[in-house]
Amino acid sequence: MESVNYEYFDSENDYSKNPNATKHRSFNVSRGDFSKYAILNGFYGKKLISRDARKFYSSMCRMAVKKEKGFYVISDEYEFAETSYKNVISFAMGMLATRIIANEIYNINLLCYFK
Repeated sequence: MESVNYEYFDSENDYSKNPNATKHRSFNVSRGDFSKYAILNGFYGKKLISRDARKFYSSMCRMAVKKEKGFYVISDEYEFAETSYKNVISFAMGMLATRIIANEIYNINLLCYFK
């Protein structure tokens, strides 16, 4: 199964010093885990979600990025989408990044969100 090399900075301060710096952390995440984490973010509460909902949640990052020359870049579908859709997908991708870092780096399986 294909994996994605996930790169991140340890702190906002590290990023703000030089966002293009090569000093950052990275690890591999399988495409299956991306889908799993996206579905977990969409699953809110104790009710089971439908197959269509699982397909919807897991398709967001596949729609937003594409592989080009060995790197993942913003897809045309995302770049030229209507602004409100881009806002929703950007928020979902941020939540996805939070869940991946929490689970893969800090071994935190349960995230709490405040309303």
